[in-house]
Amino acid sequence: EINDVFFDFSANTSKVYIRNAGHVTETITAVQLTDINGREAVLNSTNGTLPFTLVRGNNTVFTFNITNVIQSCDNLSIVKAWTLCNYDTAERKGRNCA
Repeated sequence: EINDVFFDFSANTSKVYIRNAGHVTETITAVQLTDINGREAVLNSTNGTLPFTLVRGNNTVFTFNITNVIQSCDNLSIVKAWTLCNYDTAERKGRNCA
């Protein structure tokens, strides 16, 4: 499940915090951060590669480059994360957005 979204506009990054609250190990196949115009932020590959195995009860963080995509909290549309069997969405502002 997507636990949190955090923006660091000075560094042009966003962090998406994901927790496996299920009963089995999950494989995250995709994570997407999209602005109100449908543009996707670029996943920072140094943060980890997909697919990503997330053991039950564990957390992970995916970092995105939001340059020219998410320039303010109002530009965020949706965050999505997919596993082999399921998906989760977050249509809320980032933790540090008013």
